[in-house]
Amino acid sequence: MPDLALYCDPARLRTQLGRPLIIGHRGMPGDGVENRIEAFLTALKLGANGIECDVQIASDGVPVIVHDRSLRRTTGQPGLVAESTTAELTSLGLPTLS
Repeated sequence: MPDLALYCDPARLRTQLGRPLIIGHRGMPGDGVENRIEAFLTALKLGANGIECDVQIASDGVPVIVHDRSLRRTTGQPGLVAESTTAELTSLGLPTLS
């Protein structure tokens, strides 16, 4: 059985809040830095109850927060996440899951 303090039950949370939950999809994707720490902090600052993020695995096995398999759209660089090292990806501004 999961630790209930960590378990997220959307129905229970909606009942406690008395309104629907607000979830920042990829943080705040419209601001140009989706799936980045800045986007997550902005979503929370604007009242989101939580955030959703996407994770891909770098070539060295480290989970990195990025939506696309390709780097082109979110970083403007060629290449694939799975073929890039964590150091290369973080140098492009992509955070690791840790």
